[in-house]
Amino acid sequence: MGGSPIVDLMGIFVGHCYVFLKDVLPSEYENIDILKTPKLFCMLFPNENAEQENNIQEEVQDLIAQEEQHQAEEVIPPPEDVPQQEPAVVAPVEEEIEEPVELSRQDLAELRRRRFEAQK
Repeated sequence: MGGSPIVDLMGIFVGHCYVFLKDVLPSEYENIDILKTPKLFCMLFPNENAEQENNIQEEVQDLIAQEEQHQAEEVIPPPEDVPQQEPAVVAPVEEEIEEPVELSRQDLAELRRRRFEAQK
């Protein structure tokens, strides 16, 4: 009583920041926990609930991985009314590279005239 209200206001501010960082932020943005308990304290003071939560998280991750693997392995059968076709086998074709042909001026003029006529 009679003291400075600054200390009380700082307590209220710090309390609001804690609630925001511990409850509001993780519920809005998944996988964000800024105020995580340091591992040293977790090792010094083991918590049975934390072990259960870790086991549950591992089980959920395993289930998600199994579901993804199952979806990747799932094959959609073709419709019954579509006849099955054998896949085509394509043999590699060796193309022969033609030697460059030298054209005379008359041949070149004839080619240009044909292209011009074809464009009309």
